[in-house]
Amino acid sequence: HPILIFNETDSWSPLVDKQPESKSLKELIDIMHLNETELPILEPQERKILKYLKKLSELNQAERRTAILFEKKLGPIIFHSNRFETDHDLMSEWQEAFNNYPVELEENIRRIHTGLSHLLMQQINIRGNTLSPITAFIASHINCDDRTAHTQQCDIDNYKKYFSWNLLWDWGFTSFSIDEALAIGGGGVCAEQSTYMAAILDLLDRDYYMIHLSGLDENGNKLDHRIIYVPAWDITFSNNKSFAGFKEPNNFKGLVYIYHDNQWVLFTDAVSAGNRSARDSQKLVSAFIKLSETKHFTDSYSCIPFDMKSDYGTCKKITKNSFTSNYHLIHMN
Repeated sequence: HPILIFNETDSWSPLVDKQPESKSLKELIDIMHLNETELPILEPQERKILKYLKKLSELNQAERRTAILFEKKLGPIIFHSNRFETDHDLMSEWQEAFNNYPVELEENIRRIHTGLSHLLMQQINIRGNTLSPITAFIASHINCDDRTAHTQQCDIDNYKKYFSWNLLWDWGFTSFSIDEALAIGGGGVCAEQSTYMAAILDLLDRDYYMIHLSGLDENGNKLDHRIIYVPAWDITFSNNKSFAGFKEPNNFKGLVYIYHDNQWVLFTDAVSAGNRSARDSQKLVSAFIKLSETKHFTDSYSCIPFDMKSDYGTCKKITKNSFTSNYHLIHMN
């Protein structure tokens, strides 16, 4: 009993009453007489699951448009050959997909590859990564026992076997999934590797904070970095490494982004955005500040990314009110 046939653009699945729209797939269904075959007999629990599956698999036009936009893996700010260019057609698509989309924020943070559009794509990737077999496999082999993790590094050897720091491509496609990364070399920079680890921690049901900071290296080069901190383990994950305590290996202090429990806030000293209300974002930042003080994490500052001195003299120290004056609530239309 065939129950699913699909190609790169369409699908057929009689269990959820999904008929194809493409001519080639319709012809295949007719040639194989698949619409005449009997469907498998389902158990009561399977019929119940199928009822929800039908509902979840239905996309309206707006949802379909947004899904295609995410699948393109392209934000409106494209990095190519050391240049940053704005694709105005893509910018229009992002504005159509998301309400209140702040073009000025996208432009303001274009010099880091985690612009607002890529950040939104990475949220989708975290969810998608939880469905990957490799995520489940690594999660089952991570050794971070709560009673000992406070005094030793977390054992992530199985993760290291598959993933290392590697810029897989740099044409703006900076939001690939864990499966895509594994298929083309098992790499990714910190922004991608944080989504792999986030999905692993979601499967393990562990609370964590993902933060993105910018700064200057010892030679004055402008860089940025993303890490994950797990309070229960008192462990920081940075690319494919782990460190005891809450720390940013490069001592960067320009705070760009916080993600915790499916909530995020992104900000500079001029404009900010989040997926919850300003009040809820304020609570998230307050919780982060309290955690930072408890764990003696370095002071963080809101900046226009890469427009700072080595002493952060052009930046403002983060407070719970750092972002409320020009705040954008972002959600799908």
